[in-house]
Amino acid sequence: MQAVTALDSQRGVGQSCSERFRAETVQANMLSLPAKKDQQSLNGYVREHLRRLEHELSAGVPYQALANAVRAAGFEEVPVRSIRTAVYRARRERTERTADAAPAA
Repeated sequence: MQAVTALDSQRGVGQSCSERFRAETVQANMLSLPAKKDQQSLNGYVREHLRRLEHELSAGVPYQALANAVRAAGFEEVPVRSIRTAVYRARRERTERTADAAPAA
């Protein structure tokens, strides 16, 4: 029987299709975000990095991966629902700001 090295396992040698898919999904879900500022709220952090978060979401990154990345950025355990709500609020506030800035006809 042939030994599977760490490099081989990264390449998918000796793994079933589902194991390779699971490994690729985990690698794809590894998201790195900038560290939070002192005393920064989750909503403030999401407003500051909204474009990046929206880009990741449009690329298919799940909200769970965003929650993990936000935790790695320095926040406590963040529920996925809190991330969804913060993104929703930041989008709504951005829309309100652009509507206020648009000249009235």
